[in-house]
Amino acid sequence: RRGALAEANSLYARASQLYWQSGNLSGHAVVLLNRAWAVGLIGLLPQSAALFEEAGQQAHSLGRATTELLARLGLGWVAVRGGDLAQARARLLGAWREARRRRLPREETLALAYLAEAYALRGETARADRALRRAEGIAERLAPEGDLALEVRIRGAMVALARGDLEGSRAEARRALALARRAGMRWEEAQALRLEGMASAQRGHRREARRVLQRALILLESMGEQLERRVVLAWLAAVRPLGEPERASTGAGLWGGSDAALRFWLGHPLLGPPSTGRLAADPRAAGGGGSAAVAGDRAGARLRAGEPFAAEVTPPAPVWAELGLVTRSPALIAVLRQVEVFATSELPILILGETGTGKDLVAQAVHALSGLSGRHVPVNCAATRKDLFVAELFGARKGAYTGADRDRSGLIEEARGGTLFLDEVADLEAEAQGFLLRFLDSGEIRALGDAQTRRVKARVVAATCVDLAERVAEGRFRPDLYGRLAGLVVHLPPLRERSEDLGPIASALWRREGGESADCARVFTPGVLALLAGCRWPGNVRELRHAVGRAMLYTRTHGADAARASLEDWAARMRASAAQGEPRGAQD
Repeated sequence: RRGALAEANSLYARASQLYWQSGNLSGHAVVLLNRAWAVGLIGLLPQSAALFEEAGQQAHSLGRATTELLARLGLGWVAVRGGDLAQARARLLGAWREARRRRLPREETLALAYLAEAYALRGETARADRALRRAEGIAERLAPEGDLALEVRIRGAMVALARGDLEGSRAEARRALALARRAGMRWEEAQALRLEGMASAQRGHRREARRVLQRALILLESMGEQLERRVVLAWLAAVRPLGEPERASTGAGLWGGSDAALRFWLGHPLLGPPSTGRLAADPRAAGGGGSAAVAGDRAGARLRAGEPFAAEVTPPAPVWAELGLVTRSPALIAVLRQVEVFATSELPILILGETGTGKDLVAQAVHALSGLSGRHVPVNCAATRKDLFVAELFGARKGAYTGADRDRSGLIEEARGGTLFLDEVADLEAEAQGFLLRFLDSGEIRALGDAQTRRVKARVVAATCVDLAERVAEGRFRPDLYGRLAGLVVHLPPLRERSEDLGPIASALWRREGGESADCARVFTPGVLALLAGCRWPGNVRELRHAVGRAMLYTRTHGADAARASLEDWAARMRASAAQGEPRGAQD
């Protein structure tokens, strides 16, 4: 309610775990539902939709009809925010009819408010007005100053904006703002400020729009919100004074949803910033008209190119450079930002990515950003012998097994107050998965040969190069263990999907090995990089490191021209083998 979204998500995740452990499935379904809202408010729409689906399925199996209805409402709300307006309309109409049939006025009001928003975004303003009037009538009867009235006022500002009633939209947004402040609801306060700023900008009052939008941005950044924050940045760029540089965001949050949703917001004529000619000159700001045109041109050019607006505006935290992770990729930067947001929470993190994508570096960064005083303790689950896994992880007392000639502490104990990193967790045998699950459930460990249990608090981060959800579906990985590990799932994109990183990474590796930058530039020319961009890179950065090492050796022995020719020949063979469907490993 006060906008601490990451903290709320962490608390809901813990509550969900406790309800599950105690066997209270009804409580678990309700907490899943609340967590889905919190995650959706952050802007992580795919994760929010998955949680709503899970809550709805669990509520259905338990016969909790109201909880199931709220999950359907949530899915409709996510569809509106994600730009899938046809699906949103279908879901919300069904939810509204069921709520009306079952005489649930609160759920009926929410369904109507979200429907009004969907209709407004579809350009169906007459239908939006009808839905809004119905919602307003119910909200007024229930609580004229309550949270439902606030939801209705925010949608009222949007519907007025869709009708072209800029003054009415601004006035409704201000009424919503006053109500949100009285209720202490910071996310709704940011919504009202964003809508007021949009209306002011389109009225030509750019100075006022900047002031209001900057206040909205401060709120969104403080909450770690990741979608509307980017939209507000785009609007600020559209109304900034002539000659003022684009603002770099200072907040920690960053887009962790789908690029499609962000493009929908920025490209929508109602939600996104105006293009050239649509934004009136501010009569109170001398020389301001050209600023809007310049900003509109920039935003429009990026949208026409399909590029998420300002995806690179904020460089990653210094920890990434310290760990040697180099990137210009908006997709990877988004992932790194997501990690920064959740690193300080207690949520377990599951890192998914192909071999060589940097999963171990991300795990180290999570620990560095967490502020934990304990150690970062990696455990290679693929290399741990099944019969010794329990002793390795939990420790053993002298005489517990053959060869145990002394007491030894386990890796979990070593990670006390720090981070336990379970690398290649998918390779754990079924028995080992059971032992690990017991620790994650209770926080207690017992060394082999010891009668006493001890509580150990350690942050758990896991990683694997396989699809763990698929392993669960195949029955090869415990679903309850997967649920404990997947508090936040991070997907690292492979190198072939971020070809813009080939040059910077090659240059960084070259310098790290003591090579001269001038030699690197003569070898990794634009033509060579274009050839390399067409390779599959099954070993990702690890494979690129081998390629750079070979090129450096060629340069030292035969010169830069020979090294470049060798790289070109290697890239051509790699592309040819990929086209023929022949797997080529990193050793190639």
